[in-house]
Amino acid sequence: RVANDGDWCYVWRSKGGKFGWSGPGVCVTQTPVSRFVWMRKRLLKCSHEQTRRATDEEWQGADLIAKLSADLKRTSTTAGRRATST
Repeated sequence: RVANDGDWCYVWRSKGGKFGWSGPGVCVTQTPVSRFVWMRKRLLKCSHEQTRRATDEEWQGADLIAKLSADLKRTSTTAGRRATST
């Protein structure tokens, strides 16, 4: 399956003798020869051959992590305000 803009995707990486699929990241945009993926606070420019769309299970996991991270951030910010005001 092809990754479209906004889709969770994985990138094939090889560095220092290590290689494999890395992710998840979000497909930001694409050109006829490359795809830009936002992953770990970095924008990566990859060939289409180096990227794949996340499977349904990977997609659900990535969405769950994003929601839990947002909830945790909101909760810790709220809890910090309560702790300082008492």
